[in-house]
Amino acid sequence: MLGSVITSVLFGIAGNPHFCIIGMLATKVQFLLVTYHVGLFVGVASYITYHPPLIPENDSIELGWANSSIFLLSLSALIMEFQRHNLRYESKIALLMESVAAHSATLEIQKDQIEKQAQELQFSNQVLKKEVQEKEVAQLQLITSNEELKHYAYVASHDL
Repeated sequence: MLGSVITSVLFGIAGNPHFCIIGMLATKVQFLLVTYHVGLFVGVASYITYHPPLIPENDSIELGWANSSIFLLSLSALIMEFQRHNLRYESKIALLMESVAAHSATLEIQKDQIEKQAQELQFSNQVLKKEVQEKEVAQLQLITSNEELKHYAYVASHDL
C-alpha cells in the first residue's frame, strides 16, 4: 500500500501499480513500478512475519490507523490525478467544440454557394432549352423555305 502511495504521488495515476495489474496501463515504466511495488510488499510482509511488533499491545490499532492513513493518501492522490485528467479533457473538448462550430459555419457558407450555383445552372438550362427550341423552329422554317425554293427553281428551269 505504501508503494502505491509513493508511486502515485511521484508518477501520477499511471504510476499506481494496481492500474497496471488490471491492464488499463501497460508500458515498460508501469511494469517496473509493479515490480517495485511487489518487492516492497514482499519485504514488508517478511519483516512483519519474522520480527516482533514494535508495541505489542497496540499493534492492531496502529496497523489500522496506518492502513487508513495510507488509504486516504492513496485516495486523495487518485482524486487529484483524476481532476487533472478531467481538466485536460475538458479543455480538449472545448477546443473540439470550437473546431466543430468553425467547420459548421464553413459548411453552411459552402452549402449556400452550392445552392446559388444550382439555381444559376437551372436558369442557364432553361435559357439553353429555349434557344434550342427557337433554333429547331428556325431550322424547320429553313427546310420549308429550301423546299419551296427548290420547287420554284424546278418550275422556273422547266419553263425556260
